[in-house]
This record gives sequence, structure tokens and C-alpha cells, in this order.
Amino acid sequence: MDSDDGSSHRHPTQGTCAPPTFHHRSAMHRVSSGVPLRSSSSEIHQNAKWNQTGVTVAGGNEEGNGINQLNCPWGLYVDDDQTVYIADESNHRIMEWKSGAANGKIVAGGNQLNHPEDVIIDKERDSLIISDYRNRR
Repeated sequence: MDSDDGSSHRHPTQGTCAPPTFHHRSAMHRVSSGVPLRSSSSEIHQNAKWNQTGVTVAGGNEEGNGINQLNCPWGLYVDDDQTVYIADESNHRIMEWKSGAANGKIVAGGNQLNHPEDVIIDKERDSLIISDYRNRR
């Protein structure tokens, strides 16, 4: 997306869960410094222009539960290596997508999460911090 202030952001372009935005104000892109970028759906300027040559960096294979699919992704985090971590809400998991990878890797989930909504990385403690909505944690 290109906005009036000259900034540019990439968003998913496919999927049936929702349009290419995030569902909730808390679902903001975060960079490794932990500083949110202005890109949540509630903060997108009403006159924003979408870049027609956007690049899908995760998912893009219809909604589903395969390692190359997402189902209602909410929050995401991008680290220094351009690895994307996604709270895959309806699949109850956190996915890791390395830059240029065709498939993601499940890094948290199984029977432990119930509708995760956001994820960030604590590099000092080498751990994921997950907002797990239905488990209320």
C-alpha cells in the first residue's frame, strides 16, 4: 500500500477470511525493535492507494490448515532476517515463514493454543510472546 505520506506496506492479497487487512487494532505489524508500524486496519488512511504489484509473503494458497496455508491470520511480527511470524487464529497455531519460503513452519500450537491473536519475539529470552484469546492468556 502506498499512502499519502509516501510510506509503503505489504499486505496479503488472497484468502477468504477477510480483505487484505488485519481484523483488530491490536493486530499490528511489529519490527524487531518492538516499535509498531502504522499499518493496522484501523489506522489505514481513507485515501490510501494499494500498490497493484504487492507480493504475497505468506499463505496465498486459499484458507486451510496446510503448512502453505493460513486461516484467519491476525497478528504478525517481522524480525531482522525478514522472517514473518503469524498468529494463525482459526488454525490455533503460530506460523514462521522464512523470507522466500514456499511453506511455513508451525512454531507453537498443537493442542496448546485456542485462537491466538498476536505474536512478538523476545530476543533477549529467545521466546515467543503470544496473545492466546480463548485461553485468556
